Amino acid sequence: MLPVSLAAAQDPVDEGSPARRCADAASGTEVEVCLRLAAEHPEAVDEITAALVAWVDRVEGPDRTLLDALVLLQSGSAIEGCRRLAETNDPRAEALLVDTVRTHRDEDVRIAAALAVSRFPGAMPELAGWVESRELPIPVRVGAVEALARIPDGASRDVLADLVRRPGLPAPVREAVIRVLQRSWPDTVPGELPPVENGALWLATGSSVSLGYALATAGWFGRTQRWEIGAVTGATAGATAGWIYGRAWPLEAGDAGLVATSGALGAASGYLVGSGLSDGDPSTGFLVGLGGDAVGLVGSAAAARIHPGTGRDAVEASVIAAVIGGSAAATAAAQGRPDPEVSLAAGLGLAGGTLLGHLASPGFDPPQGLGPVAVGAALGLAGSALVASEHPSFGALAGGLGGAAAGGLVAAWADPPPDLLVGALSGAALGGALGAGGS
Repeated sequence: MLPVSLAAAQDPVDEGSPARRCADAASGTEVEVCLRLAAEHPEAVDEITAALVAWVDRVEGPDRTLLDALVLLQSGSAIEGCRRLAETNDPRAEALLVDTVRTHRDEDVRIAAALAVSRFPGAMPELAGWVESRELPIPVRVGAVEALARIPDGASRDVLADLVRRPGLPAPVREAVIRVLQRSWPDTVPGELPPVENGALWLATGSSVSLGYALATAGWFGRTQRWEIGAVTGATAGATAGWIYGRAWPLEAGDAGLVATSGALGAASGYLVGSGLSDGDPSTGFLVGLGGDAVGLVGSAAAARIHPGTGRDAVEASVIAAVIGGSAAATAAAQGRPDPEVSLAAGLGLAGGTLLGHLASPGFDPPQGLGPVAVGAALGLAGSALVASEHPSFGALAGGLGGAAAGGLVAAWADPPPDLLVGALSGAALGGALGAGGS
């Protein structure tokens, strides 16, 4: 038993402080108390480390090695501390490393701790649980996959082969499992994998909109021009067919969301553009909208295999498209344009926003990505309001440039690439468009 009666270390801290509680850990099995205290009280890390150092100076033998490693773990050399703890082969070190994976603030240290845990017998269930844990960041879960791969004698082969087939495993984690299997046991990589997130709901929504729009167009050109009946019939049949297809032949939610939103937004933008070009004629709007729906469906289906987006990204792209389309319409209306031109501006803005949204949304990472967008939008509004007061035609340009610059700077401060580009694009699109519309 490790005599961690650190109270005898004569540290100068107040009774009840985090450092004193660390010093009062009564046995070696409770050394991890110091790690938990450091995680809960980051402002007292230096005091806690000092308490440990004071005790380490009085300890010799294997316990000294363990505590030396623990001091490194509490200091600026935490990754080296993880490696030293693993080298002790002390069961108490495994508990410390497990606690580090769960509570440390630095992701790199948590990954190093997970890799170090792989050196201890019986670590496989813990590591497999981390791979599936929704409470851990994705990089840490990927680190747990690499840790499983390091377990000697191929003991983790069956565990990894089972993990790769688990539905709901995030794409980066699954890709890490596949890389390990391909590297070490290529015969275990399955030909087909369940989707990370089933896209049946997206398929039902997309087919409902597309078929509903197609039958509404047919109804409009019918003798009674009752497009509503066609829309309801098509929407019901499309939703049913899409849901059944999605359940029978599962598709990734990201792919299904890309296709569904591209088709629906393509139809809406096409209708607005067609109406605008024909002085508000609904017949032209219906036909052009049908073409927009087809272009959106075909183009997105072709791009689905290389598009990295998720179902959430499809929602984000739709929001971006709606904001840009609405801002374009508001800008045209503020300039006193006639209704057909407002419709045309809205349709073009919606089409451009759809494309930009699907390109930018996979790199947008809420909540971190909200900073670039919010600052870009705010500066876009301010820039447009200031410039447009004297030069209305330059309002959109000022908002776009200002939003792009602000969004890019905030993204660079938050997390350089890839959020730098996404922040700039988001600032330009949302900040500029909102600013132009507000002016």
